[in-house]
Amino acid sequence: MRHIDSADLAVRALDGDAARLPAREAAHLRDCPSCARELASYRRVVQAGRTAEAADVPTPPPPSVWDAVLAGIEDDASGGDGPPP
Repeated sequence: MRHIDSADLAVRALDGDAARLPAREAAHLRDCPSCARELASYRRVVQAGRTAEAADVPTPPPPSVWDAVLAGIEDDASGGDGPPP
């Protein structure tokens, strides 16, 4: 069997334990460390998202940061040197 599609692995991670894997996928995950690692990684991300609290959300940067990013993008687009890093 070819590797399990990343999107399918992500859906399996979102579905959690309620998702019963088809026999071929379950067998493949037992034999394929790459797919097993990818599924485990998705499951960790899902778990982190489900257990996150409001205090875990980062504080947005001040508007001056976005102004500097936009200026840098505009400068790159115009071919200018821009401010030093």
